[in-house]
Amino acid sequence: FVCPGFHDSHLHFFHSAVYSSPLATMFLGESETDCVARMQAFAKDRPNGWLLAQGWREYRWNPPVLPSKRSLDEAFPTRPVALYSGDAHTLWLNSAALDELGLTRDSVPPAGGSYDRDETGELTGIVREAAMELMPQIMGSFTDEEVADAYRGFFARLAENGVTSVCDMSLMAHPGLDFIRDDVHASLLERGELTARVHLFPTLLDDMSRFEDMRARYTGRACRHPVSSSSSTACRASIPPG
Repeated sequence: FVCPGFHDSHLHFFHSAVYSSPLATMFLGESETDCVARMQAFAKDRPNGWLLAQGWREYRWNPPVLPSKRSLDEAFPTRPVALYSGDAHTLWLNSAALDELGLTRDSVPPAGGSYDRDETGELTGIVREAAMELMPQIMGSFTDEEVADAYRGFFARLAENGVTSVCDMSLMAHPGLDFIRDDVHASLLERGELTARVHLFPTLLDDMSRFEDMRARYTGRACRHPVSSSSSTACRASIPPG
């Protein structure tokens, strides 16, 4: 029996790999208290470094109220914790994480983003939209080998489900925030561990050198469509499986 492989045309590979690996965890949570308890359970298996999770959606809680740093501070007074919302537009941080990221009540959010504050002007730990530029600082706590291990695990998961080709899409159309780790894909290719064809769609910038380098390195041929720096993603650079 021969069956064609599936192609996933829109995947954020870095986050999919990390949040399905031992580096982080995923859950919806029934309430703010439940989310904190789940993080405490996760911390038992990851005793050091940042604690990361994704999935919470406060509008599905009862009552549907946004969480704050206070509940996380009680459980984790000294260890940085970051919970990424299920819709990937909001971060929920504790005080240790705010300190690690250098955020204070006087911090000014980037254009298009916000840092929620309480009635006294103190940060609540909720960071929105373009303020997600903090994610590289958080994800930078992982070593390249830890990320490569996460990629191996996710490639194995794709293979188990018959996925043989993917489009690794830019996560955010801002400099340094696309999370296209072509270096990790290329490293796995060199080791003969790349088990799916990967099409890379990095964010395009006025400086096109990164895209041009990726296109030359991974395809060795000209893109068939004109490239505009106003586009949010690039014409694909493709890394074939080993």
